[in-house]
Amino acid sequence: MKYLPLAIYICSILPVFYYKFNKSYIYIVSLVFIGIIYITRDPLAPTDAHNYIAAIEGSYAYDKSASIVFASIGEFLRNLGLDTFLVLNLQALILMLSCLFISYINASPYPLLFLISSESFVLMSFNAMRQGMALGFMIMALGVIIKFIIKSKNRKLTEGMMFILSFFLLILSFSCHGTTLIYSLIIAGIYVIKLIFRVFDKLRIGRINLTILIIAVIATLSASANIISMGLAYINRLGSLLSTVYEVNSYESSFYRIGIMILLSYLSLTRYEVRTENTGYIARLKELLIILNISFIPIIAIGFLTNALFLSRFTHLTILPILVSILLACETNKRPYKLQLILFSIIGIITYTSASIYNNIY
Repeated sequence: MKYLPLAIYICSILPVFYYKFNKSYIYIVSLVFIGIIYITRDPLAPTDAHNYIAAIEGSYAYDKSASIVFASIGEFLRNLGLDTFLVLNLQALILMLSCLFISYINASPYPLLFLISSESFVLMSFNAMRQGMALGFMIMALGVIIKFIIKSKNRKLTEGMMFILSFFLLILSFSCHGTTLIYSLIIAGIYVIKLIFRVFDKLRIGRINLTILIIAVIATLSASANIISMGLAYINRLGSLLSTVYEVNSYESSFYRIGIMILLSYLSLTRYEVRTENTGYIARLKELLIILNISFIPIIAIGFLTNALFLSRFTHLTILPILVSILLACETNKRPYKLQLILFSIIGIITYTSASIYNNIY
């Protein structure tokens, strides 16, 4: 049982990265692989499983106060008469369903393939479930923004309604875990600063107003820093309980995820061939990808100043720019580039030979 996921991954998923298969086959083998993981896994294996079960059954108040969405979904499903373990598994599906959603609406199965190859699939679905749900809702919001706002040819007709939908999904995400809120605020801050620079550049503002701009930028950064610091106290308290060995391991895994994000983003940004009819859309998608990457700079800096747990928690969000880099590659190359696919396979093998992954499955 221990090496079952690795054996199935090598036999069914790995060939997809090296040979061309139609999309239906890729979806089928991906969903079958996910189904086997869910059916054979031990629901009590993850470290936090007992706390989530207690929260679902109403005997543990922490998750009710920390995650309104998690508690509400659990309570709703329990009121339908569903078994606790079934409710737990249904909630664990949200991250997978989000990647299936973004894959389907963008007509590319590769975001789903990357998810099941990454450690985030197991860790965020089964152990850090609240953050996994938050990440799932944010992925859905990102999919809506890319498909119906950035990519849409009739943006005026769809922009308003899709903006409301994406905002609602983000609210759900923020209600599950604070990491997505902080990351979104950093992204918004960078977009605001970029917009201000564009406005001043068009107006050709002089030195006095440029000084005002610099002050505004500093004020924006200060406000963002204050907001970020609100979420640090709790994480710092947890981090103080961790051992030095755990800190080292957390830093290693964090930079492993950051390295994957940078490499996949670089390959998508530098190796694409521009199609004339999609130049505008690709430019907007490239801009989004760059900003999503840049937004990790303050997170990395704060991670060094605080503790490894802070950085480890946030680097699971690197899957967001990675999914954008995959969609950018698929838009310009119909599928990820060969080097990206090889990297996917290596990531998958590393994932399913990891002791921490198996400890959260069996």
